[in-house]
Amino acid sequence: MTKVKVWRDGKIIDVDRAELNLPEADLAIPKIRSLAMWRARTIMKVTPWGEGTLFQAVQAAIAALSDPLQKASAEEALERGDVFDRDGVFVPMLAQGLGITEKQLDELMEQAAALPA
Repeated sequence: MTKVKVWRDGKIIDVDRAELNLPEADLAIPKIRSLAMWRARTIMKVTPWGEGTLFQAVQAAIAALSDPLQKASAEEALERGDVFDRDGVFVPMLAQGLGITEKQLDELMEQAAALPA
């Protein structure tokens, strides 16, 4: 049982957390929202995906875009962008198109963030 400190009757005492009937705290690590694009490209280049790598799958998904402006913007973001932003325009769109789950995206971003500088 987990003990917590509470103020009771003018003093601080240890009590069992269950005795307080408190909801469990959400101790999940916050999701990484953005990181340096070189980190994302590195992880994509070494992550197997389908017949090749995730980087190759992203390139193919971008090549398949029908809107020329959207396609050019996505190519520039992938090849020369500075920031990989999970809340930006392209990451959610490409992740959905490639079937990348939120959990997989979390794991990929955690791996990218852990790369040595």
